[in-house]
Amino acid sequence: MGVILAKILDYPDYENQTKVLLLGEDAAGKSSFIYKLNSRHITNECPTIGVNLEILSYKSLKIVCCDLGSHDQIYKFRMINLGTCGIMFMFDLTDHYRYDEAVKILQNYMSQPETLGLPVLIICNKIDLPVTVDIEKVKDTVKPILEGRVWEIIGTSVIKGVGMKESISWMSNAVNNN
Repeated sequence: MGVILAKILDYPDYENQTKVLLLGEDAAGKSSFIYKLNSRHITNECPTIGVNLEILSYKSLKIVCCDLGSHDQIYKFRMINLGTCGIMFMFDLTDHYRYDEAVKILQNYMSQPETLGLPVLIICNKIDLPVTVDIEKVKDTVKPILEGRVWEIIGTSVIKGVGMKESISWMSNAVNNN
């Protein structure tokens, strides 16, 4: 239905672009990540409800980035099988209280058959703030979950723009090589 609606409204053709899902716990910085990459102003966001779709242009690649609100159970697993080419999963390094919850969310996604073979980028956000979860801890935790997959882990500060280009560059290369 979305393709029909896009054609009626003359929106960009999503079928000829690469779809990458941006997942993670709420308030990790997913929407801000997308807005910053698209050179849009970052505001204090309220939680994403539903799906936030943005088109990111990087080199010759156009990526349709789907930011799924973490509380929207309806969309979560249905979105994966609709031509997804990669997954970016964001951890909030300042939130040790919900770290285990974020790991469980990642495990749930990675247990879906549709995710097999997809490159996965783990984004550790908010490295500019006093962190309570070390990137090495995240790496040690996700390593067995992502075993047998192409994956990478990158630290970012969305607010300061640190690690953003590296993240999208890695995902672009991983999708092209997959």
